[in-house]
Amino acid sequence: MLHAEARRRARRNEDGEYVPFAEQDPDQWDSNMIDEAEALLRSAVALGSTGRYQLEGALQSAHVNRRRTGRANWAEVVQLYLCFVKRKSPGRSRGIPHQPVGIFAWPLCLISACFIR
Repeated sequence: MLHAEARRRARRNEDGEYVPFAEQDPDQWDSNMIDEAEALLRSAVALGSTGRYQLEGALQSAHVNRRRTGRANWAEVVQLYLCFVKRKSPGRSRGIPHQPVGIFAWPLCLISACFIR
């Protein structure tokens, strides 16, 4: 939820009209809120299981990666959506590789976890 809330200011233009995600100005996103969301998600990942909410958080993280890099990370977004499709039961957990990763890079661990049998 913090990732989504961090983008609130950019969702509407000065006339109150909706601004699609791809057209939002990442400079309007709240970087402190994004940092807090990333820290919470890293803590969740460290628990060692991947569930629906970790995947949703990873998806949001992949989207806000544009704030840091200046470009969308569509390949990671697509892979995370594939994880949702691959999971037969939203509550089913799978172990994820636990390794230290940098901010915005850890969703890749979640992606790989989706394909671990």
